[in-house]
Amino acid sequence: MKFRLVATSIAFAAGAAFAASWAANWQAYFAPTLICYSLVLLALFLRCQAHALPALAFGFGAVLFVITALSYHQKTLPSDCDGSTISADFLVDDLVETNGQQQRLLLRPVRVPENAKHCLAEDSKLRISYWRRSNEAQQIRYGDEISASIKLRKPHSSLNPGGFNYVSWLWRKEVFATGYIKSITDISPAARDSIRSELNEDIQRILQYHPSNGMVLALALAERHELTDQQWRQARETGLAHLLAISGLHLGLVAGLVLLIAALIGRLFVMEYGLAAWLVGFPAVVAAGFYASLAGWPLSTQRAWLMLLIFAVAAAINWRTPKFYPWAFALVLCVLIQPLNVLDAGFYLSFGAVALLLWFLGQPATG
Repeated sequence: MKFRLVATSIAFAAGAAFAASWAANWQAYFAPTLICYSLVLLALFLRCQAHALPALAFGFGAVLFVITALSYHQKTLPSDCDGSTISADFLVDDLVETNGQQQRLLLRPVRVPENAKHCLAEDSKLRISYWRRSNEAQQIRYGDEISASIKLRKPHSSLNPGGFNYVSWLWRKEVFATGYIKSITDISPAARDSIRSELNEDIQRILQYHPSNGMVLALALAERHELTDQQWRQARETGLAHLLAISGLHLGLVAGLVLLIAALIGRLFVMEYGLAAWLVGFPAVVAAGFYASLAGWPLSTQRAWLMLLIFAVAAAINWRTPKFYPWAFALVLCVLIQPLNVLDAGFYLSFGAVALLLWFLGQPATG
C-alpha cells in the first residue's frame, strides 16, 4: 500500500506515453485505447485489487492523451486552407529568431475576417517566417500588432522511427500552422506594456553594441534571436547550448538563491516550523515563477515550477508521507495539465533526475 499511489501515478503517465507511441495518425489511436480498456476490464474481472487501480490509471492516461491529440488535430490548419493567403491582424507573441533580414515569429490572430475564420482560430498560434526588405527601417518586435497577408502551410513531419517529429513539437508549443509573410500593411508598436518587453528594450539599449547582448537576452528572457552564428557554434562546441534555454536548472538556481537569503533572514526571528517553512519556501517559489514568466512559460519551466510548488507546500504543511508522494503528485498534475508533455524527452529527464535524487537522498550512508 505504501507505494501503490506512486505506482498508480507512474502507470497514469505510462498510459499517456504508450498512446503517444502509436500516434502515427488518428486511426492508430484505436489500438492503444482498445488495449488499455482490455487491461482494465481484465484487472476488474480477476479482482486484482493490487493491479486494478494502476491498470485503470494506465487506461485513463492513454484515453486522456488520445482525446488531447485528437482535439489538437482538429485545431491544425485544415487541408483546404493549406497554401491559401489570408489578410488579418496579428499579435507578435514571441520572436523566435532574427538572422539578418530574416525573422521567425510566433503570431496570434487578433482580428480575422469572417471568410477566413474556418482556417484560423483566435486561440491558435502561427510560426511564421518574414524576410524584411533592405529598405524597411522598422523592425518587428515582441508585442507589436501587425496587419499582414500570410501564406499558410499545414505542418508536416516525417514518420521515420526515432526521427524528429516536427508536428508534435509544434503542438507542444500550441502552434497549429506555419507559413510566411507576403506583405505587411501596418505595424502598431506594442500597445500593452509588459515587464518582459520593457526588460528586453532596456537590455538592448544598454548593451546595444556589446558582444554579450545576445547571451544576456538568452539567459534573462530566453530570447535567443540576437545570438550570432559564432556564439551558437561556441555554445555547441563547449556543450553549453542547453544553458541558453531557460529550464528547471535555471529555476532551481533562482529558487535556491532566494531560499538561502530567506533562510538567513529567518534566523533573525523565532517562528514555529510551519510558519517558518511558509515564509522561507514561498518567496523562492514566487521568484522562480516570476523568472519562468519572463521566459514565456515553456514546458520545461512549467514542470520545474510545479514540482517546486508541490514540494514547498509539502514542507510547509509538514506532509508526513513517503518522499515520493509529492513527486508522484507533480507527475500526475503535469500530465493532466498538458498530456503532450509525454512527447518531450525533457519530461522523462526532469522526473527521472528528481526521482534519482530522492532515491539516493533516502539511502543510508555507507563507508
